[in-house]
Amino acid sequence: MNIKQFSELVHTKEQEVLSENKVVERLKAACATLEGLQIFAMEFYPIRYSFVQLAFTVGARAPMHENYWYGLAKNLFEESGENDKLSHNELYRVFLDSIGLEANMQVPETKLSRSFNSTWFDFVKNAPIEDAIAAIGAYEIIDSPDYSALYSALRDSPESVDLTFFRVHSVAEHFSMFDSFFKSYIEQSGRSIDDFIPVAEFVLSHQEAMWIDLLATIEAQLENKNGLSTMQPKSKNHQLLQVG
Repeated sequence: MNIKQFSELVHTKEQEVLSENKVVERLKAACATLEGLQIFAMEFYPIRYSFVQLAFTVGARAPMHENYWYGLAKNLFEESGENDKLSHNELYRVFLDSIGLEANMQVPETKLSRSFNSTWFDFVKNAPIEDAIAAIGAYEIIDSPDYSALYSALRDSPESVDLTFFRVHSVAEHFSMFDSFFKSYIEQSGRSIDDFIPVAEFVLSHQEAMWIDLLATIEAQLENKNGLSTMQPKSKNHQLLQVG
């Protein structure tokens, strides 16, 4: 398997996760009201906000390996808006403002975000540095299918709702920023991209758990407030990636 095939495999498996858990359909139903949109925004905010901290954490472990943190640095530059655009954090604040939430609020910590973020930080701090970088790269692969699903679910919102943050990420192709890392690792170690299949499995499994918990949390909050019926999330314990 080459780097492109690795990327395509992870992308395909994430699309399957989104489909199997009916992410688009359930989010579209949950976010059909302003109240649902606000609940989603508050639950999702601390999950996506942690990405920059993850990148800095990984980069700090490889100060003398420029080819290791090149992709991280380039990614952070893009996150900042590349000088002439709004940063991705600012785009999310614009979204918050458009749905009636305080744009400059302190990022809320939730039960879901504590679990999600602590698992990620434990991994990037303790895994071999190559696996930590590969995990960030794999995380970037699933940006496109994840945000395409989110954009699709939210695009029926009123015109006043600003979805630029989701639209921008739905077409992101950030995995290519890590090409130099993967190529140099393979050349210097004599190993292959297949070595990172377990890393991709971690990313996919953890992301699926996040989707299951996020949807259940949003639906439960709406049910408590409005008496809406909810769909029960499936419990899974299986490998998402199978390579022949």
